Amino acid sequence: MFRFLIIFLSIFSAQAVVAQQLTLKQAVDVAIERSLAVEQGTLQMKGDEISLYQAKMAQYPNLSAGAGVGLQFGLGVDPTTNNLVQQQIGFNSFNVNAGATLYQGGRIRNTIAQSKQQLASSMANVEATKQDISLQVAQLYLQAILSKEELIAANSRLTDAEQQLDRILRLIQAGSAAPADRFELESNLARQQQAVTQSENAVSLALLQLRQLLRMPAGEQIDVVSPETIDFDAIRVPVVTPEALYQTAINSQPSIRAAALAEEAALTGIDVAKSNYYPTLSAFGQLDTRFSTSAQTLAGTNSIVVSQPVTIDGQPSTLGTSQTVPIFEDQPYFDQLNNFFGQTVGLNLRIPIFSNGLANSAVERAKLSLAQSQLATLQEKQAVEIDVQQALQNAVAAMSDVEASTRAFQAAEAAYNAAQKRIDLGAGSTFELTSAQILLEQAQVTLIRARYQYLFNVKVVDFYLGRPLQLD
Repeated sequence: MFRFLIIFLSIFSAQAVVAQQLTLKQAVDVAIERSLAVEQGTLQMKGDEISLYQAKMAQYPNLSAGAGVGLQFGLGVDPTTNNLVQQQIGFNSFNVNAGATLYQGGRIRNTIAQSKQQLASSMANVEATKQDISLQVAQLYLQAILSKEELIAANSRLTDAEQQLDRILRLIQAGSAAPADRFELESNLARQQQAVTQSENAVSLALLQLRQLLRMPAGEQIDVVSPETIDFDAIRVPVVTPEALYQTAINSQPSIRAAALAEEAALTGIDVAKSNYYPTLSAFGQLDTRFSTSAQTLAGTNSIVVSQPVTIDGQPSTLGTSQTVPIFEDQPYFDQLNNFFGQTVGLNLRIPIFSNGLANSAVERAKLSLAQSQLATLQEKQAVEIDVQQALQNAVAAMSDVEASTRAFQAAEAAYNAAQKRIDLGAGSTFELTSAQILLEQAQVTLIRARYQYLFNVKVVDFYLGRPLQLD
């Protein structure tokens, strides 16, 4: 029962884990989509988009509104009469403020230009990151195909070893070969079985490295789609001089474009910093109104008689005079808001005279940033120049390696066929045959690796020429 359960689980697991077939383009797309470096660059790009939005919005006036309510105790200023009063007052106020910068030494215009350049540089950096990932994926993808080709060759050699052993066993049974001849071939069979195991491990390792680059979960299996036919004889190194290839790479590589745009942004940053030397002219306006519980309004008048004792001709008497007395009442809320409604407009000019060296320091820092950007651009160009020269040289060297490996394989194949014929005629030894097979095996592996290295090196040259990465 336990054994049956183990077999069932093994079959279920094998069916549950299905390798996902990926073409080179699909692998590149997955790697870019899941790349943390691309995600980081995208976040930087979004930050630059926000900076550009903020720089553009600085062209427009600002507008704000406010309201206040409170209670005043003791001696204080009545907000409606501005008189000092010794009483408890409740108050309420509203205001709307607006302001606009009319002139600031070109700071807003230059900041917008710098933000656009920084955003374009970030976008180019993201493209450069994607290209780097594409190259890495292509290299690992070709390594996986190479490992599978070596596995196919190893299985083919294993089949040949099995057939050789079977043939010698029949010759021994027929009395045409010595029994000792089988030992060399049995040893060769074991070696070929080991080679198959090593090739299977190499395939697993290559797919693992590719899966890790694609940031796929551990339980998710992938497999590469090998092209049905790769005509290695048709692959040619592009006919281009190192100087022409370098110029093409300079004009097509996003890393160079990103560095140049960063340099432009740094240059514009000097103009932004110099704006601190110029006056700033701004306009402002305000609308405000208020309410106070102490505000009163004249409701009418009342006539009263004021009596005053007087003496007329030595006789005490009372003199009455009529006076008009105003009658006050609390001023209504909305009447106050209307009566105390005020408007203010004006201009404000700020002229920098001495800023403790802040303006000079900002300009010098901007110049230093420009020098650093220029150096970064030069370093990037030098790196591309080195990479281009090495890519072209590697492609040429790989082509020569393929030609030499092809000749070595043809010679080893001829020697193996001759040894096989001698065995068939009973004139050769199994040691001679296995020795020839080992040389053929080494020549075959060397040729396979040389061909795929040549293919990759040519694709790198195509990459610097601005051509897409594809296996055809």
